Amino acid sequence: MTSPLQAFPAVATELLVQQGPSCWLFVVEAVAHARGKGTRYLRAVMNSYPSSDAVEEAMKVHPAPKPNRRTLALRLTEQNLDALVRKLLLWDAGPGGHHDRSLIDRTVVARYARDILGSTGSVDVLLPDPGRYEVPYVVAEYHQAHQRAVKLVQLAAQDTNEVAALLNTGWSEIGGGQAADDAHVALCEQSVPAYAGIRRRFKLRSTDLGDVLDCTGRAVDEMEPTVHAVLLQAYDPKTRVVSYKDPNYGNVEIRVSLTQFLAMAGDESVRLRPFFSDGAQKSRLADVLD
Repeated sequence: MTSPLQAFPAVATELLVQQGPSCWLFVVEAVAHARGKGTRYLRAVMNSYPSSDAVEEAMKVHPAPKPNRRTLALRLTEQNLDALVRKLLLWDAGPGGHHDRSLIDRTVVARYARDILGSTGSVDVLLPDPGRYEVPYVVAEYHQAHQRAVKLVQLAAQDTNEVAALLNTGWSEIGGGQAADDAHVALCEQSVPAYAGIRRRFKLRSTDLGDVLDCTGRAVDEMEPTVHAVLLQAYDPKTRVVSYKDPNYGNVEIRVSLTQFLAMAGDESVRLRPFFSDGAQKSRLADVLD
């Protein structure tokens, strides 16, 4: 076991800016991606996530019992990706495919993605270069993304908490009135990067610039209430400084003191959940990756 005086070394992470109310899924992906696992199709799913308004409208008309919003959002994502695949097949079978010999321009795919998925983010992931693509290739790529969305829906059904369903092993708790020294030991023993659900956070100021922001001098009272997910990136046991990233701001490293991090738990305990690709602690998320 790692000594309480020697925290796990920091791992390079890449956190994308979230689409819609998907902070949880963006953090989950970043934790897996940091471990060197392929998340290309999962990223396409993330960038197909519905807006908050779309989820709310679907929730209103959904019969009882109502599902969790995250679960419903995943179902909408799966349905929308399936609709996009069918739209591409119809284009290929119609005048467009016959005229262009089954070559579709990326701008056409982007238009369909914007109309059906609400974003062109998945196009940037799956078709990064401008130009024309063979329709069977585009269909196959979106089919792969759709299959990941189907799997996510299936996995989410295995637990009342979607994050727990995906990152199902190795969690630990921080906060909830915990003494600072006990939290220090727990963070030293925590595998990073890890998912962290928080109830309070600093919002960055317009003057906050750069890839690394030191917030250790800010008053805890500046934190605002939230229900949010962040990526725990590292903990320095010598300075007792926590480094994390917030999907609202993307790949910006934010540094806070141990006292501030404990305050981010609010009145609850925050469960920290890492990703394990194999072994006895293998996360279910591993079955969704490339």
